[in-house]
Amino acid sequence: MEDPLAPPISYTVQYTDCQGKVQSASGTVPAATKPNTLLPAVVTYTLECPVWLSGKVTYKKENPLKPTSPSTKPVGKAKISAIQVTGPKELATGFTDANGGYSLDFDNRGES
Repeated sequence: MEDPLAPPISYTVQYTDCQGKVQSASGTVPAATKPNTLLPAVVTYTLECPVWLSGKVTYKKENPLKPTSPSTKPVGKAKISAIQVTGPKELATGFTDANGGYSLDFDNRGES
């Protein structure tokens, strides 16, 4: 059961497309039901990139003794997928590394 007093977990997904454009998407998920776990979250963003995508996934961990000074931590072993918008066809899937980093290679050239 979820702890109603636990603060939500803030996350950020940073991504770099194949043109070198760096962007990010952020949000929150409710506090996890077990310590040190995150509930599933889906972050969706659209970009025009026919061959690769890379970035990093992080979350803010609050210290109950210092609630005004949360620390940013990497999200390791999170599933990352590149999905064609018009398909929807999965172009590539991978997982973040221990530092929250990911890189997906795929071929979407000539696809709409």
